[in-house]
Order: sequence, then structure tokens, then C-alpha cells
Amino acid sequence: MWFLVPRRTVPSLQMVKAGRSTALQRTPPARSRIWSVENAPCPPKAPKVYRECSTNVILFSWEPTNNTAYYFAIAVDSDDLVMECVTVETSCYFTDTVCGQTYSFYVSAVYSGGLDCNSGNTEGVVIKTAPCLPQNIYTIANCNSISSAIITWDEAAGAEAYVVEARGNRKDFYNCTSANTSCTITDLDCGESLSVWIVATNGECTTDPVLGDVAETVPCIPQNVSAVETCSSDSASLTWNYANGAIFYIGMATHVNGTVHTCVAMAAECTIPDLRCGEAYDVYVMSTNLKCNSSESQHVTLQTAPCDPQNITTVLQCDTNTANVTWAASAGANGLCFHITSSSLLFSSLLFSSLLPCIPTNVAAALNCTSNIASITWHNALGATWYLVKAEGNQGYKTSCNNTVTHCDIPNLQCGQEYSITVMGMNGDCMGPASQPVTLVSAPCPNTGIQASLDCSTNSALISWTPGNGSLSFNAILQSFQDPQKHNCFTNGSSCSISSLPCGQHYNISVTGHGQTCSTSSKTLVTLDMAPCVPTQVNVSLSCGSDTASVSWAASSGLVSYYTVTAVDDNGHTLTCNSSSTSCDISGLACGQAYNVSVTAMSVDCTGQRSDVRRINTAPCAPQSVVSQLLDCQTGDVQISWQSSKGAQIYYAQAKSTDKTLVCNSTSTSCIIPALGCGQTYNITVVAEANGCSSNTSAISQVTAAPCPPTSVAAVLDCSTNTVLVSWSSLAISGVHYTASAIGPLGPSSGVECNTTNLNCTLAHLQCGSQYNVTVTATQNNCTSKSSTEYSLITG
Repeated sequence: MWFLVPRRTVPSLQMVKAGRSTALQRTPPARSRIWSVENAPCPPKAPKVYRECSTNVILFSWEPTNNTAYYFAIAVDSDDLVMECVTVETSCYFTDTVCGQTYSFYVSAVYSGGLDCNSGNTEGVVIKTAPCLPQNIYTIANCNSISSAIITWDEAAGAEAYVVEARGNRKDFYNCTSANTSCTITDLDCGESLSVWIVATNGECTTDPVLGDVAETVPCIPQNVSAVETCSSDSASLTWNYANGAIFYIGMATHVNGTVHTCVAMAAECTIPDLRCGEAYDVYVMSTNLKCNSSESQHVTLQTAPCDPQNITTVLQCDTNTANVTWAASAGANGLCFHITSSSLLFSSLLFSSLLPCIPTNVAAALNCTSNIASITWHNALGATWYLVKAEGNQGYKTSCNNTVTHCDIPNLQCGQEYSITVMGMNGDCMGPASQPVTLVSAPCPNTGIQASLDCSTNSALISWTPGNGSLSFNAILQSFQDPQKHNCFTNGSSCSISSLPCGQHYNISVTGHGQTCSTSSKTLVTLDMAPCVPTQVNVSLSCGSDTASVSWAASSGLVSYYTVTAVDDNGHTLTCNSSSTSCDISGLACGQAYNVSVTAMSVDCTGQRSDVRRINTAPCAPQSVVSQLLDCQTGDVQISWQSSKGAQIYYAQAKSTDKTLVCNSTSTSCIIPALGCGQTYNITVVAEANGCSSNTSAISQVTAAPCPPTSVAAVLDCSTNTVLVSWSSLAISGVHYTASAIGPLGPSSGVECNTTNLNCTLAHLQCGSQYNVTVTATQNNCTSKSSTEYSLITG
């Protein structure tokens, strides 16, 4: 689109271009007007967007256009909702963008001539905001499979994939990745209590982790189930080892006829009532967490106590002082024990010897590191019907277990203690001597008080902790979502350092203590952020004559608080600007200087490494002390000199009068403009140039050329007095003196002259009858013009 704009009248036809505007000018008839045709601005070029994933703030920028009053930018999201921005700058911040949307950005330039005209929109630039946070995270343990759990969540807008991480109470990490709204974590241990986090990603941005509900895996199967009949013939006591993940336990006793008896307990023992005397039962235990039941434990056989003897009769043999006792057989009895009490009769002695059990031998103890359960074994002791195992820790903790066979498990050992374990055989109410003690060291206690500090200059991490009891050595481990490699250090002390860690990483830190036989990981999650990575793709743009440089770069990986841009000149003078985005303008640049520009990413605790340096040169300084001197009044040559400017490679001097412009250039500090011409005053200016950039124009110096020779010279002779009135024409310039000369036949020696500031004067004392040649010169500022055309006359 074109517009006609009126302009002033000029004396000749010419075409003038400025930017994208073209003016056609012609000498018109009197009182006509000249029009300039201007086109509407072009659509802005190089539209770019930058998105900050953590805040969803989007910076939309473009290159400037000519003939533009302001710019109108819009953002259209996936639901066709529009946001607008009107600015005179070349960028807009869109701060109200929504997660999980795809935005198309357009910009148009609005014409500065006051008409309702714009350039039309640019092609759309498309960018996605970070996905929305996943919601309603649920974890369902697969009760039919000990080793798996299903995590579900609501779909998060804008998400293309999800990463789920779960941390158990006995194993560091589990994870799975999914493109839909569920995934299955496998290889789980039984009895785990899982803390579940999920992040959503669209390939460009990742959300912060969202914590879901705690999930419980299938509880572990109770181990070392033991069934012991009680003194009552109708009940039995069950014991077992504690099972991880169990809230309570269910004991089951099944008779051969299918009758089932149960007991429920939260401890690792319970009593099953209402059993039949003298019967065999199949016994097992299951654990439950109210959502899932474990599988059945190992089955054991329980033989209840024999039934009471019936129909007891006694026949006394008086001659032998013996008694014959008879009774009906009792179910489940293998033998009988008699107890005879008499207050009046003497009976022969019925002897029942009860010998102490022998000492158990070959006692051995082994520790299950995962469950902290000690398994004790020994050889059979003669005379023992059951065994009692005692464990006493070096810090005073005591525990025990018992069994009718030659092995027993002691659960719930306290961590980090050395236990002395002994076994005793039991027979009725008698306890045999204790075995030789054996030593067992439980798993180390978790390390606490974990702290991490970062040496920002080397990206080295110093990890320290309070050692847990029982730990002999330690392994500190750093692991990140983004860095697949685990970094660790080993030590026998309470601290160690890990060097040369990758920049921009967010690490989870754990410390594992290694004991005599077992290892224990710390339970508290400690994190550490590395220094931000070095900014890349640093670009510096500087407009000629501007004191402001625009710097942009690619975002650094890691936790960045802001960026610092530094410009240092060759004299060490430093300028800086800070920005939370990926661009910044440094102002106050001095003319004629070279600057080294770099970008540094800053976090809360660390200053990152400096980027590659970009070197820029500002435009030269304007020349100073410009002096102009007319070298020759006749030729009109003028010499122009100045002081040198910082950063200049070449200088351009210009002499401009009301009707013409003359120039000269030089790589030194002076140049000569020849043949200025006569009768003009010139404004002299100088600019410096380097690398295609020009300085500001110097201050104006003026020089005036010699006056032009007078014209239209005429002479009027007064014959009576032999005087001549000489007149001429000349430009009306103040301060000009004129000299009229008449040269006679004898040459200059016979000449006469007159001086005046007017346009005529009288020559006197001319010789009669002689021929004179009359000329006129003009003088201004001690500079005399060339002589006018001669005028000849003959005196009377």
C-alpha cells in the first residue's frame, strides 16, 4: 500500500531513498505541491519465541521494521483463546500462558503515518508450554503378584510421557515410564511401603515431581512357623517371625475332617482355641495389610495334648505292697506319668527319674540382612524336648525364641549391636546348661544428619553424615533423573568428596553404611543442585552509533536464578546487566572501544562457568577540535584538520554551503578540499568511521571563500576634470571592500585606484588623452578576489 505525502518545493528533479520510503520530487509550476509516496511497513522478520519451562512465561521477539508506530502481537492457544500485546519495542512478554497448551504467535507492524494500516501478520511461530501437573495419583498393589504394583493418574494436559519413581523402605528406587495414564512397577520386594512421585514431560519441558499416596506391596510370608501344644489339651500356641508389611496375622489350623480353627494377632504369636485333644492339625500362618494377604507360610503339623485317661482303676496287692493301675487308652498318648499320694499307706517306691538335658553343641548364627532376622541352628541335645535361645546385645537389648526342633529365628534385632547367643535344652520344667556363646553382629543402623556442600568452581560435592552404629565403612551415592550414571565415594570416616560432577544436575544423596556382614542405606532424602552449565550460542548485536549492545544466549541446564552479562573493555572497565530470561541489553558502552562480552549463569549458591567470549567494537568517537583554513584565496583550496578519534579507521570531512557539498577523506587527521569557489560560506564537519560504522558528526567549523570578482563594470568619464566614476555589480555580502584600478599606457606606475565599500567609486588624476584599462577586485577577511573583466576608456 502506498501513501501520498506533501513536501516542500525544490528547484530540481531528484529521487531520494530512505529506508523503504521513496520520494519523487519535481520543480512544479508556481503554487503546486510535491507528493511523497510511502509504503506500509513490511511484516516483521525473524520472529522468535523463548519459553521458561518452570513459569510458562514466553518471550516473543522480532526484528524492527521501518515506518512503524508500534507493533501488535497476539498469542493463540490450542483452544483458540487469544492474548494480545501492543508495544513500541521489538518483544513482548506473555505471562498469563497456561500449562499444557500449544501457542501460535503472530505480530504485525502498524504504519506510523497515522492511517489505519498495518503490515499484516507474520507466519505463526509455534511453541508448547510445560505440561500440567498430574493429579489423582493412585497406586494399587497387585495382590496376585508380590513383585508388581500399578500406578494410575489423571491425564495431564500437554504431557507426552510420564516418569514414575517410587522409593521403598528397604530398596532405594523403582521406576517406570509410560505414554498413557498408568504404568506398572515390577521387581518389587514384599512388604514395601512405597513413596511415589510422578513427573510429566512433553519432550521439551518437565514438570516438578508430584507426590502420590503411599502404597503398600503384598506383605511378606511369615517364616519359621512353630506350633506348640499348651498345657491345655484343647489349644495350641503358634509363633513365627515378623513379616515385613504385615499389619496383623491369621493363624489357621485344619483338621483332617475339614474343620478350620483360626486365631488373629498383631504380634508374632497367637493361640488357637477349641481344638480336639489328641488330634493332628495342619497349621500355617498368613500376613495381611488389610488390602492384600500374603501367601500361606510353610505348613507344620500340630499334635494336641493327649486326652485325659478314663476309667482308671487301682488294685492293691497287699502282700507285695504294690498297686496295679488300669485305665482306658487315651487318644494321642504315648505314655503315662503317675503321681501317687498317700497319708496312711506305705507303698513301694515307684521311681521316675528326670535327668537334665545335655548341652546343645555346634551352635551357629546367621543374619538375614534384609529382615534383620537371626537364624540359629544347633545339634540335638540328649534329653531335651524343646529348646530356648537367648540373644543379649552389647547395649543391653535382650530377646529370645524357642522351638522343639534344632533351629529357631530371632526377629527384630536392634541395629548396630553385637549379640551373644546361647541355646539351652529344656525337659519338662528343667532347663539344661547353656551352650557356648556365639557372636552375631546385626545390620548397621542408618546414617543420619546427612549434609552436602558444593564447591562451585570445581563442581565437587562434600558429603558428611553421622555414622550409624555398627558401620565399618561408608559409600555416599549421588543419583539424578537426568544423569544415568551414579557417582559415589567410599570412606571409613564420616565424610567424603565426589569431584568433576556434571553441571546443571539435581542429585538425590544417600549414604550406605557397611557393617560386618550387612549394609544399610540412609532413609532421609537429601538433595544437591550442581552449578548451572555454561550458557551457549552467545550472540551480541550492536547498532552503529548505539551505546547499547543486545546479548542473547541459549538457556543453561540446571537451577538458574538469573544470568549476568559482562562487557570488559581493554582498559579493564566493566559493564554488566542481569536477566532472568535469555537476553539482556548492556548500556553505557563508550565510543571507540573494543569489549569482551561473556554470559554467566547464576544459582542461589553458585556462580557458573563463564561462556565463550564475544568481542565487539563500538562506533568511533566524534572527531574533536575541527579547524578549517583557506590555503589559497585564488584557488579556493581549504585544509581541514582535527584530533584523532578512538577506534577510527578513516575520516570523512564535508564542506557544505547553501548550494553544494564537497568532501574529502583521510586515514590521518587532516585533508584538503580543493576549489571551494568564490563568495560562499561553508559549514565544515568531520565524521570517523570503522568497520562500516560512523561516529556522530563533529562540531561545525566555518570557512568563507574569497569574494567573487565584481561584474558589469562600467566607467563614466568627466572630461572637464579627467575623473572617472566606476560602477559594478556584486553579491550583497557584508564586510567586503572593493578596489577599482585604472592602468595607463605606462603600466602600473601610471595607474590610479580608489577604495570603497559601495558599488562605485571615482578615479581622479587621470592623464588626459590616455587609454586606461579599468578593473575591480573585492576583498573580505584579507582575501582578495580575482580581477573583474577589464573596461577600457580614453581620457579627453
